[in-house]
Amino acid sequence: YHLSQGMLASVTVLISYGVIVGRINASQLLSLIICEITFWAFNSYLNHAIWGLHDVGHTINTSLFGCYFGLAISWMIEPPLHDTQR
Repeated sequence: YHLSQGMLASVTVLISYGVIVGRINASQLLSLIICEITFWAFNSYLNHAIWGLHDVGHTINTSLFGCYFGLAISWMIEPPLHDTQR
């Protein structure tokens, strides 16, 4: 049970990483991963324990959270500077 939860959490991180790849550095990525896993666990708890929303394999919760978290982070950070803009 706990290994499958860890795998779902890593899939969430990989989905959101695909949105922000190349836009943040390694230290920002580490803090992002810690925040994302925390928010994903809270979201998963709300969906399953409080609201009673269950899906087979937890794929909807994982995919949607990763996608929207990545889009929100991408919207919050500014685009990378190109060499011509410096």
